[in-house]
This record gives sequence, C-alpha cells and structure tokens, in this order.
Amino acid sequence: MFAKKLFSLFLCLFIGVSSSLMIVNAEEENAVLMPKETQNEDEGELDVTGEPLYYIDVFSSEDDEWYSYVDKNELVGSVPGMSWDAENHVLSVTDQDRPKWQLCFSCEGYAGEPVKMNFEGDNVFCSVESEIPLEISGSGTLSTGFVIAPAFTMTGGTLNLKGELLKEYFIYYTEEEDMGAGAAIYAPTLDNVDFDSYFRFDNCTVNISGVYQRGIEHYYGDIDVLNSSINIRIPKYGYIGLATDADLNDPERGGKLTILDSSVSILLMQGDTFQVLCNEYVDANRNLKYYAGVNTGQTHLTFNEAFRKGTDIVIRSGNEQNYFMITDRFMFDDVSDPSRYYFEPVYWAFNHDPQITTGTSPTQFSPDKNVTRGQMVTFLYRLAGVLEEGSKTFDDVDPSRYYAKAISWAASKGITTGYAGTNNFGPDDNCTREQIVTFLWRYAGSPEPVNQASFTDAKAGAYYLDALSWAAENGITVGLNDGTGRFGVGQTCTRGMCVTFLQRYASLKTVTESYQ
Repeated sequence: MFAKKLFSLFLCLFIGVSSSLMIVNAEEENAVLMPKETQNEDEGELDVTGEPLYYIDVFSSEDDEWYSYVDKNELVGSVPGMSWDAENHVLSVTDQDRPKWQLCFSCEGYAGEPVKMNFEGDNVFCSVESEIPLEISGSGTLSTGFVIAPAFTMTGGTLNLKGELLKEYFIYYTEEEDMGAGAAIYAPTLDNVDFDSYFRFDNCTVNISGVYQRGIEHYYGDIDVLNSSINIRIPKYGYIGLATDADLNDPERGGKLTILDSSVSILLMQGDTFQVLCNEYVDANRNLKYYAGVNTGQTHLTFNEAFRKGTDIVIRSGNEQNYFMITDRFMFDDVSDPSRYYFEPVYWAFNHDPQITTGTSPTQFSPDKNVTRGQMVTFLYRLAGVLEEGSKTFDDVDPSRYYAKAISWAASKGITTGYAGTNNFGPDDNCTREQIVTFLWRYAGSPEPVNQASFTDAKAGAYYLDALSWAAENGITVGLNDGTGRFGVGQTCTRGMCVTFLQRYASLKTVTESYQ
C-alpha cells in the first residue's frame, strides 16, 4: 500500500540505515482492529476519476503487522477515544497514548478534499502519514515522531515532533553511524496529482526536537506560517531547519516562504550548511523578498542588502550554536539596533538552552541598566546548565529569592567567596566589571594567564589582575573604548556588558569541565 511504499522511500532517501521494529499490541486498552491479511497494490494509486474510498491503517510494530481501522470509508475497528466521520472524512482522537502506532491515511479515487484529523487532549503516535492532503486541527497536543504528507495544514493546538519517539522504531539511528532520522515534517514527491501542495501552519505551535537531519522540508511547495510559533531544536544532526528545497542556482526551483504575525526560532549544530532555504520570502509587512538562503556559518543574512537591514530578522551565533529567528518585530523593543555591541549577545542569552535571561519585561531587556551581583551569578548558573545546589550560605542571601541557589552553587564551587571579612555576598549590590571577569575566570578553573594585562587602571597584586589578564588574552574584553587604555576597574557593569562577556566566554574552546 501507499504508506508502506512511502516509508520505504523515506528510509532510502533520508535514513540509509537498516530498519529496527518496535512491538505494540494492536488490541491493548480494548483497541480492536481488523488484520489486513492481504495488501491491495492498487490502493493509494490516486485514481482521481472515481468515488473516493478512504482507508485508515495502523502498523503495529509490536507484531510487525498492518491493521485496518477504516476500510473503504467503513469503520471496521474499535478504539476508545477514536471515531470516524465517514461523510466528512474526519478522524477524531482524544487522549491517545499510542507511541508504537504508525497511523496511515490513504484513498482510492481521490476527489480533491483533504482527509482530516481532529485532536483533543494529549495524544501520542509514533508517526502520522497521508498520501493525500492532510488537515490536522484541535485544541490539544499531538506528539509524534514525524508527519509525512504531500500537503499539510495544522490549525490550532500544539504539534510536538519528538525524535525520541523514533529511537526504538524502525527509523533507527545509531551513534556509530552518526545518522539522524530524516525530516520531522516532510512532503514526498508524487506523480499525477491534481492538488496544490503546501505546508500551512495557522494559529498553532510546532515544536521539533531530537535526532532529525531536517526540521520542516517541502520539496516543491510553499510554506506558510500564520499567527503561529515554530520552534526547532536539533542539537546533534540537524543541518536544515526550514526549507522549500530551493536551489540557490535555480530560481525556478523551490517554493515561497511566508511568515506573518509569527515567529520561527531554529537551533542547529551543523555550522556549515543551511538553516533556511526558499526562493521567495514574504515578511510581516507583506513585502516580497527574493532568494532567501541563510548560512549558519555566518552571523548575517545572505539575502539582498535591503532584506538584511529589515527589522523582521534576527540571526545570532555563538558557542557552536547558531540561531535564526524571524519575527514581526524584535523580541525586545530596546534591543533593535544590530549595530550595538550587545545586540547579538542579548538574543544569544535569550535563546540559549537553558535560557540565561528573559529580560526585565516581555518587551524590555534594559541593556543599559546596572547588573547586580545576584543577577550575574544567576546568569552564570544558567549558562552552566546545572541543577545542583551548593551547601554554602550567606547571611544576606534570602533562600526564597531567585538567586539563592545560584549564589550557593557559585560559593561551593569557589567562584565567589563573598565580601572579605564577612559572611555577606551583597546580592543586590551593583556588580563591577572586574568582579564579573573574576567570576568568569574562576568558573573557567582560574587558568594562569600568559602575560599580565597592561590596562592602565589595573593595580599590581590586585585580586582581579590574573582574571583581567586571562580575559584580555582570550578576547573576552578589550577594555574601555575611550582611548585611555583603561579596563574600567570599579565601574558598574551594565546588563548589555554582562551578556557580552558571557557570550564571548561561551565561545572559548578552552572551557574546562570542572564546573559544568
């Protein structure tokens, strides 16, 4: 049948590894499905001349068998929480926990109408595929390994594409082969079809994470993101986040990317390939931008100059993690000038995993506001990604405050000793530039600098001298940009300066693992 052929094609083109099957009992939880003892090879060949006959099949990987739920429009199975509307060809699912079910839609005599799936509550399937246009809608959550359809619409609700759902399935990957699991949302190429092929996301949230090579990829159609949020996090294998498979040397190939009143955030780890590919792009102001290709190895866009200067694009990189975001405005109203030194560090910190800062409000980061000692240590704690708590306490640190765990952790690791001669840390005191650099230096393991810094205001023998010297020779600081040769000892550090120091530190290749 079509679904079986489609999976074979998907495996050959995108996986290139031997299959490995999980097992599921198709009759668990009182689910009763009819075994498909024979497969109709003509089923799913898209004969558009006859009356449409819909099929919904389940592949049970527990016993490596196909089962029928709907056969030629007729309901032949019984699954609690699932129902089939034959007149409107709508499958409704509610609270389905089926991580070992491959859910497949197919049709004979396709009449041009999409097959529909409505979901409520929390639902889990290993995969969802369709040979004809598929419309998914609902107010709940649908989690699955991947979605394959020649045309796909998602309206409302949340779609979670989770790579871990594929790890024990026959779309298998191994660390030895260093192979990801293809695309999370993918449109196959079909011959002799008479319908428009597209992906459309409307008023929904899509989260993609795991072992994929690509996030959302359509070979030949358009992709529309409308009033929605797309979040793609592929930390190991990913090299394309969002693509209409544009050929940068062939303007006729590929589709149009439209993103209106939405956001698209992508994190990939393969730094020498593309995150976003399309031949045309429509921004939030409905201006058509041509020839959009973003290379993750660069910190700026490879679009034309007018597009590069637009206010609807943010791209940032650091610590071997590359970010691309398209929004109808910048996240922070007070961080909107790409020429400011803190522009990329602010959005790097905001999108870091785990998140380092959320700003001072939903629309403000306050880059020129002073940073406190409690805030600085909290930023460092989040950068480290630790959950452990230290045992050290200070008299002036309220254990109920947001910074309490971070300060205790930093003290236990020797990153801070508090104020000399007291048991106070001063969490609400402004943090000076040399204090921040000293925290970073101790976090890095207090490496011995090659040379002493030559800042004119750095005192010989001061507690911070080695930290300043290390930071200067590693490009974390160049001192004040006022021609005086000073570092700015004693000057309060701003929030913009703070995240800039953090980003520069995170990009170092010599970070020790002692406090990670």
